[in-house]
Amino acid sequence: MSKQEVTEMDLRMPEFRDSRITPDMCEFDEKGNVVRKDRFEKAIQKIHLGLCELGLMHQFMDYTVDEVVEHVRQIMIEKKKGVNHE
Repeated sequence: MSKQEVTEMDLRMPEFRDSRITPDMCEFDEKGNVVRKDRFEKAIQKIHLGLCELGLMHQFMDYTVDEVVEHVRQIMIEKKKGVNHE
């Protein structure tokens, strides 16, 4: 990650035009792209919501990243078993 700070000019790209996003919410990744600092947290939240939609987790209960990862791992194992049996 770059030590350079994200400025308002960096946030003029289309994907950052949300007025709620401020420069302190972003950073540069190793390729020099502007990214949200909370991108991994947001990704886990999206995966958790998908697991809730499948009925594998409960939307209104607290969860840990490890729990989400374990559910995804179990899905992958089941998928692999299904592929091997076809």
